[in-house]
Amino acid sequence: MISSLEELKSLASKVAYLKRLDFIYHVLNSPNKKEILFSNTLFTKEEINKRFKDIALYFHSDKTNRFNTPIWLQENHRNLGDELFNFALEFKESLLDDLEGISQNE
Repeated sequence: MISSLEELKSLASKVAYLKRLDFIYHVLNSPNKKEILFSNTLFTKEEINKRFKDIALYFHSDKTNRFNTPIWLQENHRNLGDELFNFALEFKESLLDDLEGISQNE
């Protein structure tokens, strides 16, 4: 029974990992990266930063290199997490710049 549970846990972990990779590939191959990463985010400094922090928790290299954690990425996939993180950082800065520009024009 215990070995069956361990096998089930291992299978669930592999499936979750593959779903995570699917999401990363989907974002990286999409022309709408910003919309995917920052959709349903209120256009305020606090909400933009909050959303970015959520993304960073899953894709920052300091998080993805921790073996045996739910957000760990295998060595051959870590660059994908880094790439997604860098896009998110770029979009966050762009959104905050846009927000500042609007505030200055008011």
